[in-house]
Amino acid sequence: MNKLKTVLMLFVCGSPITGLAETTAIYKCETSGAVEFSQQPCADNPQILHLNVITPRDDKRHSGEQNSINPKPSADSNTIDSYIKMTALKKQLGEHQNKIETYKSQMQKQLSMFNNSFDLQANNLAGAKQSVAIAEQIIATISKFDVLIKNQQMSIDRVTQQIKNLEKTKKSDNANQTGNENIDGFIRKEQLHREIKAASSKVITLSNELKEETLKLEQRMDYQGTSEADTTFHLALSKRIDALSTHYGLLIEIENKKLNRLKDQVIYLP
Repeated sequence: MNKLKTVLMLFVCGSPITGLAETTAIYKCETSGAVEFSQQPCADNPQILHLNVITPRDDKRHSGEQNSINPKPSADSNTIDSYIKMTALKKQLGEHQNKIETYKSQMQKQLSMFNNSFDLQANNLAGAKQSVAIAEQIIATISKFDVLIKNQQMSIDRVTQQIKNLEKTKKSDNANQTGNENIDGFIRKEQLHREIKAASSKVITLSNELKEETLKLEQRMDYQGTSEADTTFHLALSKRIDALSTHYGLLIEIENKKLNRLKDQVIYLP
């Protein structure tokens, strides 16, 4: 009987819950002061115990129930996951764009200071030499910010590609779109078209400004002096025109890249 007791205790208490519970009756008897357990009545007044015995489940059934506990991701969960990823990517995109705007502002501030200093130089040899030095500082400043801005552009291109990949996935699910999602897509396209128009206008404005500023400097070079001061100042103006071209070339490149990204977003919108 003690052996049966041990087996029962191990079976009932130690078995993993991997099957179905069934109720069975066990008799507890006390004989000569010793407690025994049996599946048959073992004394005049046995105590009946009702135990839940675990029986193994069918593998297929068990597999089905496990699947119900851990279901496959639903279409809604995929949509939420896509939304979270898109939000994070757009945040990164905005951060890189803000850095570019910050660099543009810092560059413009420094260039304005150098240009003002250039225009205040005395009309003599010393002033002409100083003008050359200032023009070289302008070129160095533009080169420094060119590197910083292009690094951000590379990051923007990487994030934009990830966004395009997500947009492609959304576009392939067009058949499952609701009316609200279609409306959201239409509103976003209208917003993108406005941004495209603004960026295109900005490119035209920058191109016109470049022409105007270059013309002003070229007019100052029309004076054909023969002194060393005149020749040196002519060199300074030439360097400043080169710097001006590089500066506006960088600004126009920024807007053109922005323009291309906006056009791509329109194409890949679902």
